[in-house]
Amino acid sequence: MILAQYAHRAFPAARYKLAQPVTSKGLVLFTVLGLTAICAIFAALLWDDYQEARFNAFQQAGNIAALLEQDIDRNIELYDLSLQAAIDGVTDPEVMNLPPAIRQAVLFDRSATAQGMGSLLVLDESGTIILDSGSKAPRNGNFADRDYFRVHKDSVADIGLYISHPYQSRLRGGDWSIGLSRRYNHPDGSFAGVVLGTMRLEYFKDLFNKAHVGGKGAISLAHMDGMLLMRMPYNMRDIGRDIAAGSLLPRAAAVPVDNYEFTAFDGIRRFYSYRRVANYPLVQCVGLSVDEVMAPWWRKSIATGLSLLGFCVVVLLLMLRSGIELKRRRMAETALAALATVDDLTGIANRRKLDETLVTEWRRAERDDRCFSMLMIDADFFKAYNDAYGHLEGDEVLKAIATRIKAQAGRPGDLAARFGGEEFAVLLPETDYAGARHIGEEIRRGVFDMQFAHARTGSGFVTVSIGVATLRPRHADQPASLVEAADRALYAAKAAGRNIVVGAEDTNVVRFGWRSVRAADSLAAI
Repeated sequence: MILAQYAHRAFPAARYKLAQPVTSKGLVLFTVLGLTAICAIFAALLWDDYQEARFNAFQQAGNIAALLEQDIDRNIELYDLSLQAAIDGVTDPEVMNLPPAIRQAVLFDRSATAQGMGSLLVLDESGTIILDSGSKAPRNGNFADRDYFRVHKDSVADIGLYISHPYQSRLRGGDWSIGLSRRYNHPDGSFAGVVLGTMRLEYFKDLFNKAHVGGKGAISLAHMDGMLLMRMPYNMRDIGRDIAAGSLLPRAAAVPVDNYEFTAFDGIRRFYSYRRVANYPLVQCVGLSVDEVMAPWWRKSIATGLSLLGFCVVVLLLMLRSGIELKRRRMAETALAALATVDDLTGIANRRKLDETLVTEWRRAERDDRCFSMLMIDADFFKAYNDAYGHLEGDEVLKAIATRIKAQAGRPGDLAARFGGEEFAVLLPETDYAGARHIGEEIRRGVFDMQFAHARTGSGFVTVSIGVATLRPRHADQPASLVEAADRALYAAKAAGRNIVVGAEDTNVVRFGWRSVRAADSLAAI
């Protein structure tokens, strides 16, 4: 029954601890982890959007490049057919013996089928024009210095179709063109001359202008050796520019079709898609500006980022506010908890705190096999003091006695408490009987030395009687046994004349015969 009462008093404290709110540190950690997770999710979504926009840009550039490549390939193929038809006619004596008008029609019947096609010329082995699709009487001109002539003349074997570097036409007032040429031979296989077709670069310019690549996009056609043939946005100075260094051209020789992100010579970074034009030494390239393509993504990212930042700021402010409120609540609960275990009048521990500490220290002493002492202290003739001097003065005396008791019970594990009325108790863990009696004597002497006048005591001053008990708890013992022993010793001290310290080990305790009555009172109190 006694132990059950002590346990009942201990359980509310346990329930209080379990009901503690989340700490400020825990709240901060939880909030930061939550916001980090949200930011990570948004970052992953934005990264997916970025990759998707990048993929779509490459796909769009690739589609444009494929359409342009098909158009260029088809026209070059048609032009090459005209060259081969002209070679067939030039190497056929019967065709060459036809009247000039008929021979002109036979040789150049397909010369106008290719878009952007210029004149079709037949050059002899010295580079001089001998036949001209643009005139029945060949125009005067010699092109032995042009690369489209020299490459065939210098080659031992037939190299097939040759696409030249860009040049300004001597026959059309300086128009920029490229030459498509094939070699033809004498009957003995020796070099006889070149059949030349010209394609005006204006054709590529018009073709590129039909494609929509944005204000900062670019379309270019380059020779495999690095010579730029045409580029949009158009700048005449770009024609013939050597872009081999640091460009895609070396890669295009091994990988005919590919995508890459690159900063061009104009300083603009683009998503490029390039395609080699069939088997010809030409590379068609389309680039979309990274800034223009990613502008919607950046707008979305900035809007999302600002919204997320605002959300995080609001959550952090609320978290800080909640943390402050939690701290205030914890401080208030700590203060309430302290008030719940402190005696209002004396400022030392109250009976509830005494009961909780008694059970805790008793178990610790039992576990460690150590002595556990207790002092029971009673102000002598205190009712009479209140009657004579008034309750206010009595309260001051109790405060002073509590101060003296607390001063002597000053170790971390010691506890001074008000037991009830004018009675006090002191728990002294790990203290033997001699040490506990010494502390009791110091308390008794300290109260007497305060010299509070009290006519009803033998000394004429306020005094206290103190009972001392020391036990070494065993498994079968209960905390109440220590209270009983200290209580018996206290009443033995009162019976012995008061203002003394009496220990439970003294024979006086038994001699005064207080055991049966006071034990019952102590049990009821517990």
